[in-house]
Amino acid sequence: ALIMREVLETPEKTCALVTSDRRMARRVSQCLKRWGIVIDDSGGQPLTEFPVGSYLLSLAKTAVENLAPISLLAFLKHPLTAFAIEGAELRDNIQFLDEKILRGVKHSGGFNGIKENLDTRVSEKFIAWLDLLESNLKEFLSVMISSEKQNFRNLLQLHIKTAEQIASTIDIIGANRLWRGDAGEAAANFLTDLLTIADNIPDLLPSDYVAVLSVLLKSNTVRPKFGTHPRLS
Repeated sequence: ALIMREVLETPEKTCALVTSDRRMARRVSQCLKRWGIVIDDSGGQPLTEFPVGSYLLSLAKTAVENLAPISLLAFLKHPLTAFAIEGAELRDNIQFLDEKILRGVKHSGGFNGIKENLDTRVSEKFIAWLDLLESNLKEFLSVMISSEKQNFRNLLQLHIKTAEQIASTIDIIGANRLWRGDAGEAAANFLTDLLTIADNIPDLLPSDYVAVLSVLLKSNTVRPKFGTHPRLS
């Protein structure tokens, strides 16, 4: 990455890194981004390396783990998580949830477990926020914590519906945030294709659904169409 960055000091000079090691390619690409350099990687990047991919996986993992503190906080802090409320309000509520409720005694799981740890100091505004979270996640959560096998199509459709709903901001609907840009378009095409063959996939446990989705997302790569550096590849 340092060598490639140095090349740019010489006008019109070009440089290409050729490697079969995808891990190295990703690391070099990430290092170059520290200088604001987006490189054209012919091998592409897995969908899981983009916000939309990590968001979809984080939502599924949070639900299947029944709101375990670590996965829940990771999901709530994801840049695509919005719940259609002001960003400052969301951050304040997440911080309060983290510091005052989720730390210490392990709760029994789900929203009931979280509410068991509430005390009289909790504001009505915070409780209203918890109710908002529950209303958005309740349907998907109830299916994902089931110990019985579920229909793959139903799981996927409910997953997409919940993801779009939670990604909505005050000004922008979730679908317009999730499926935009190169990665968003690739994710939308991937999910559309997956829905076309969903009936051929047997019923499976929710935990297996998360594992299958993770493998499939990682196997789909994205190459940016625009914005890459003209002299590095």
